[in-house]
Amino acid sequence: MDGKEFYIKRQLSFIQRIAYHLQIKWNEMWEITKGDTSSPEWGLLYDYVFSEVVASRIARMFPGFTWLDPDTTYYADVTAYINGFNEYVDNLTRETLKKLGEL
Repeated sequence: MDGKEFYIKRQLSFIQRIAYHLQIKWNEMWEITKGDTSSPEWGLLYDYVFSEVVASRIARMFPGFTWLDPDTTYYADVTAYINGFNEYVDNLTRETLKKLGEL
């Protein structure tokens, strides 16, 4: 593996860890709310996801990422964002591995 390939794989691993972290946070909130999608507790995850720490950084780091905002409830907005990001990461992973000849 040359230096460029190593760097690309390292970047890919980084974005996959971000997606995994967001999914873990979502799963934790699902447990806390016991699956109640109307629980106000989802507002905590909403505030975290759409903060400078997460969404703003993702927007700067991955300008190609877009998602459909249902703009309805905290649960729906957070779920749509995380699902959209997971789809973006999956597509990026697949495209990158194809370019590297590993898929």
